[in-house]
Amino acid sequence: MYGAQLMEALRRYDPSLEFFGVAGERMRAAGCDTVVDAKELSVVGITEILSHLPKIWGLFRKLIIEADRRRPDLAIVIDSPAFNWRVARQMQKRGIPVVYYVCPQFWAWRQGRVRLLRKYVTKALVIFPFEENFCCRSRQPWIGLSSRS
Repeated sequence: MYGAQLMEALRRYDPSLEFFGVAGERMRAAGCDTVVDAKELSVVGITEILSHLPKIWGLFRKLIIEADRRRPDLAIVIDSPAFNWRVARQMQKRGIPVVYYVCPQFWAWRQGRVRLLRKYVTKALVIFPFEENFCCRSRQPWIGLSSRS
């Protein structure tokens, strides 16, 4: 939902923008070229995750190879920190700026991981008003998004 809305909003400013990557139905409908179907990454529980690790690793490699081929101007990662930290790290290594949309909820868990945010993420797009204060305290560049827009 958030990804499709972001794509639509960005295209209002520049209709020529192209998007590719991990996508679900709504992002596909909004025009994202799907490299990895989001359904393939939705696993829950430690035993399910462990049994799917080879597949998830293969999907991760597929996404990175496609990013190497297309050389995007910007990488936008949305939610899903377990997968997206790795994507952000690889994009940062390649000199591609990373925007994290719907940031992991550091204020609720593992606040120490905010150092990863500073290391791999160029901008954080937060959706809750109180997250702005958290990002400011952690010196992370952020943009607050209002549900009223």
